[in-house]
Amino acid sequence: MNQPSSKTETVAKEGIVLDREGQPLGAATRKVGVVWGGYRKMGLMSRILVAPMFMVVIASLLAISTVVFFFLGLGYLQRKFFRKD
Repeated sequence: MNQPSSKTETVAKEGIVLDREGQPLGAATRKVGVVWGGYRKMGLMSRILVAPMFMVVIASLLAISTVVFFFLGLGYLQRKFFRKD
């Protein structure tokens, strides 16, 4: 009487949750773990340099945008106040 109606129910009773494709849900997390595992296997110097590289990229983008907006502002002020009518 108490037969499971599908494979999903059987697996759910065993404690393994499946995703839509029928793969165990832990498989995706294991793939992510491989990426972080690679990060953990990196040498200490490489790991120390990862965060500063991101900071350098962000700082350079910020600096470039600041310079661009500075010159745009100068051009606007020049047109507004120093017109040759």
